[in-house]
Amino acid sequence: MSFIDYKYNNFQQQNMFLKLGIVKSLDNSKDTNRKDRILVSFLNEESECFASMLYNYFGEKFGTVWYPDPGTIVVVAFLENCIDRAVILGCLNKYEEDILPISTDNKQEVFKHKNGTLVKFENQEDAPKITINTKDDKEIINIDLANENFEIKNKDESTKLIINFKESKIEIKSKSISFEAEENFNIKSKILNIELSDKFTLKGAGIELNSSGNMNIESSAGTDIKSNGIININ
Repeated sequence: MSFIDYKYNNFQQQNMFLKLGIVKSLDNSKDTNRKDRILVSFLNEESECFASMLYNYFGEKFGTVWYPDPGTIVVVAFLENCIDRAVILGCLNKYEEDILPISTDNKQEVFKHKNGTLVKFENQEDAPKITINTKDDKEIINIDLANENFEIKNKDESTKLIINFKESKIEIKSKSISFEAEENFNIKSKILNIELSDKFTLKGAGIELNSSGNMNIESSAGTDIKSNGIININ
């Protein structure tokens, strides 16, 4: 038996008609048999009905959920030609302008939320990227999959975090950075350089500075060492 005629002899063909409608309201019904009840009125008709959404991906306690806003033009299908089994297949763009950029080579997918957040997937084989921009590009997240680079920054780049997994490098830029640890805070490095333009303050109930080699303390203005107890310099 070929794939073409597999079980076709028992297939019952039924007509299914489609209508264009406008979402009037979202009725969050407590009916356990209808999780979503979206009230739709039909174009050029004085009729309306409740419809469910068709989901792209759904399972028990997981999946994607999207409900159209009131005023959205939707395509409604009626399963078995029954008005009580109306399903919204998708929506049409009622706006004159293109709200999302379109690439002719189909190497870019874009999702834009109504709060202005834009999620863009660039699928170039040699440079795949994922970008998330908040409204007016106030905050930007770039994930460079090819170079294994992760970046978070604001519009003027006054605050920035870059993690380069390929080169094992982390770069942080900010006006103020705070670290707080309830117990231990350890820094282990082959070379540690600290450059300050103003003041360095180190406070603690007990402070130890140990060096297996030479320890140099240099100051162009002077060095003050003060203690309420005993100072030992060996």
